[in-house]
Amino acid sequence: MTEREQTQQDAYRQARAAFDELKLEDRALFLIEAAAATIGRGLEQAGLALAGLLDALCQTGSREAGEAETPGQTARRRASRTTAKGKKTSGEDDRAN
Repeated sequence: MTEREQTQQDAYRQARAAFDELKLEDRALFLIEAAAATIGRGLEQAGLALAGLLDALCQTGSREAGEAETPGQTARRRASRTTAKGKKTSGEDDRAN
């Protein structure tokens, strides 16, 4: 056994002995807090992983599509398609027909 493993084993034994000396209520509280902290760390790591994936997808998508359109550019593009098909635009008056 390496020195590091021995140190970890000694620390575990000390922590276990201290835990055994706690009252039942304190043991339960400790276990709940430890579980919540572990779940919190897991969620944080999952969130970071998801953020990394989304960032990679966004970068890939923007590279494939070129520069992203602004909302105004999208609206103008859609409006030009509508008028090119001969349909009424939102600015035309229905009473004129």
